[in-house]
Amino acid sequence: MSEGAETISIAVAADESYSVALSVALRTLMENLRAEGEVDLYVMTADVRAGTRRRLENAWGKRVRTHWVCPDDQKVRALLAGVGHTACPPAYYRLLVGSLLPAGLKKVIYLDVDVMVRGDVCHLWHKEMNGNIVLAAQDSCIQTGRWSGAGKGAKPYFNSGVMVIDLSAWRREGIEGRCIERARGLRRFSRYNEQAALNECLSGRWGFLSPVWNRQSTFDLFPDWRSSPYEEEEFQRARQDPAIIHFTTATKPWGGICDHAKPQTDAYRGAIRRAGWTEWQPPPLSTFRRAIEFFARPHRRLLHLGSAVVHARRRSHAAVAFLPSIIGVTLLNPWTLFTVPLAVARERLALWLIR
Repeated sequence: MSEGAETISIAVAADESYSVALSVALRTLMENLRAEGEVDLYVMTADVRAGTRRRLENAWGKRVRTHWVCPDDQKVRALLAGVGHTACPPAYYRLLVGSLLPAGLKKVIYLDVDVMVRGDVCHLWHKEMNGNIVLAAQDSCIQTGRWSGAGKGAKPYFNSGVMVIDLSAWRREGIEGRCIERARGLRRFSRYNEQAALNECLSGRWGFLSPVWNRQSTFDLFPDWRSSPYEEEEFQRARQDPAIIHFTTATKPWGGICDHAKPQTDAYRGAIRRAGWTEWQPPPLSTFRRAIEFFARPHRRLLHLGSAVVHARRRSHAAVAFLPSIIGVTLLNPWTLFTVPLAVARERLALWLIR
C-alpha cells in the first residue's frame, strides 16, 4: 500500500462457484477507482480454494489488500429458506459483518459479487451517514414492505446488494443478533429472508442511496419512471449512466443463459477476460437445453413483469403501464398462460410445505 493513499474498506461474500463474478466485481471496481485510492478487501467465504485465491489476488494487483474471512456456516444454515436464491450460506454472510470484520473497523461498503462497477466508489465511501446505520438503494422490484412493529402502511424497502454500513452503530445496536433471530422466523415465509430481516431490523435507520449506485435488473422492465420507486431525475440517471450495475435475476452474464440486455452482457463478459480469465467462454448449451430455453425465456420474463406489478408502490399505474408488455409476451408465447400460474402455485406450495 502507498503511503498517504486513501483506503476504502470493501466486504463481499462468495463461494467457489462465484469466483469469476468476484473477480469481475473487484476488477471493474479498481478500473474506476481514482489513482490514489486503495482497497482493504474482506472476502467472506468458506470454500474458495487456495489456487483460486492466488489467481484472484494476482489479477487484482497491489492496490488491493485481501483478507480472507471464514464464517461459521453452522451459524447461518438454520436460516436457509429452502426456496429461492437465498437457500445458500453466502447470502447470509452480510448479516455477520459486525462480528466477522475487525473490531477496529468503523465503516465498510458491502457489495454483492454479481455487480459490475462503472463509477468511482470513493464517492460512495464519502456519503454522509446522517445518523443512519446503513445507506442503501430502494429495491426496484419489491418496492415496499410490511412488517410488525413498523407502524401502519407500507414502508420503503431496500436492496441489500450495495450497502454503506456504519459498523460502530451496527455493533452498538446489536443488528447482527436481531437480524439472525428475525431471519430464522422469516425462513418459512420469505424467499429473501435475509434481506427482509435487514429491512425489518433497520426500519427507520437506513438512508436512501440513488439507484445510480445499485441499478438492478428490473430497470430493464420499467416502461416509465412512475412504475419504479424512484423520482424521475434519479431514475433517468440510473438508466443512462449507472455507477454500479447489479445483475439481480437468477440468470447471470457469466452463465450460458442470460436474460440481461446484450450491451450489459457483452460488457460484463469483456470484463471477465480483463480480470484474468482469458480462457473463459460462455458454457455451451446442448440442443435439448436450447429447445427448453425457447419456452423458458418468455416464461421468466412474464414472471418478472408480474412480480414488478404486484410489488409496485403505484400498483394501479404499474398495472396499466406494464399491460402492453404482458399482453405482448402472452400473445407471442401462449404457453406462458399455463406455465406462469403453475410456477407461482409451485412456489407457494413449497413455502407451505416448509411451514
